[in-house]
Amino acid sequence: MHLKGFNQMCLQPIKVVVLINGQSCRARLDSGSLSDFMSTTICDQLQVQKEDLKEAIPRQLTCSGSSSKIHTRATANLVYQDINEEHVFDMCNLESYDLILGTPFMFQHKILLGLNPTQVVVNLADSLPIRGVQTVRLEANTTGIAASTECMCTELYKYAIPICKEASETPLPPLRGKGLDHEINLIDPNMRYVGCHTRCPEGLRPAWNQNRSDYVKCSRWVGWSGINTVPMFIMQKPTKDGHFTDVYLDDIVIYSDSAEDHMCHCKMVIDRLREHNFFLAER
Repeated sequence: MHLKGFNQMCLQPIKVVVLINGQSCRARLDSGSLSDFMSTTICDQLQVQKEDLKEAIPRQLTCSGSSSKIHTRATANLVYQDINEEHVFDMCNLESYDLILGTPFMFQHKILLGLNPTQVVVNLADSLPIRGVQTVRLEANTTGIAASTECMCTELYKYAIPICKEASETPLPPLRGKGLDHEINLIDPNMRYVGCHTRCPEGLRPAWNQNRSDYVKCSRWVGWSGINTVPMFIMQKPTKDGHFTDVYLDDIVIYSDSAEDHMCHCKMVIDRLREHNFFLAER
């Protein structure tokens, strides 16, 4: 990214001249780019071999909301200092430069960059494979994921249809109506409840106030009102050892490591709901 206008001093990026298929091209070394890019214009001018991708790859810029997609990939001969080999570029519209050499190029050739003064040191002429603890795999199969997710949702919806009913269709008693007076006694009259005096003695109150203030300031304690609290957990978890759900009054949170596990976990929860005569809203 670069700024236009205003009286602001900006540093020049690291710009180099490289050879692409024997022709000089302007390249910018960008340590913030996760890919190497070639301008569509220079690709057409040099007649570089292009390859259409099966699915478009989203290209996200640093600014939120700034994005585009990569549809084509090109392979060309790259010559710079001691480097002379075939290199793969993603095709996109570039402004002011023919190439953007990002972290893949720097990683493969162990390149060191320096500013004030500008320095580019190539430590390895032959490229290394991109692997190791510093690498991650970026999945771009968004279309396939969307289709797979839609199929999973449809399957789970059909699986849960037997317990998706209106209140009038369930064997449960009505929640409200004329003459209805449901009452659940939470206190057993046959038991003796012992209360605990919660007031702090006068002699210990200064120490208590100081400790409370310190704990609140460091966020060790967080104030919470218990006036409107209700019982949150209403059923046991499906498994004791493999905890993958949190069940609240009107929500069920399911934790899964993969799509297959999530399907299995959802069906286990639906089975447990059916077993205990719980019902879901069809929407």
